[in-house]
Amino acid sequence: SIGLDDFDSHTFALAIENPDTALLTVHAPGFPVYLFMTNLIQLIVGDIRLALTLMSAISGAIGIILVAKIGTLVSVEYQFHIGGITTIFTVNWINSELALSDIPGMTFTLLAVFLLLRAQEKQT
Repeated sequence: SIGLDDFDSHTFALAIENPDTALLTVHAPGFPVYLFMTNLIQLIVGDIRLALTLMSAISGAIGIILVAKIGTLVSVEYQFHIGGITTIFTVNWINSELALSDIPGMTFTLLAVFLLLRAQEKQT
C-alpha cells in the first residue's frame, strides 16, 4: 500500500523533508543511509510516500536474491530451497509493501552476512 501505515512511516516522511533530531525524526544507527537512499528514490518518483514504499519493495526483492546467494556460499545443493522459502515467507512480502525501515534493515544485514561469508570463502 502506498501510504503511511505506521507512526514510523510518518516520522520517516517528516525526516525526508526535515531531518531534525529535536523532532525525533532521525533513528539510529542506519537511518542516514536509509534517508539518503529514499531521498534518491524520491528525486526520481517525486512522491515521499511512494519513495518510502519503493525503498521497502526494492529492498525486499534484493533480500531474496541475497538469501539465495548466501545459500550458494553455504551449500549449492540448498540454494534454491533457501531462496524459495524466503520467496514464500509472507512477512517479507507484507512488510515490503509498507513504508517502514524493517525490510531495508534486513537487506543490509543480509548483505553484511553475504560479504562476510564471501570473504571467508576467499580465505580458505
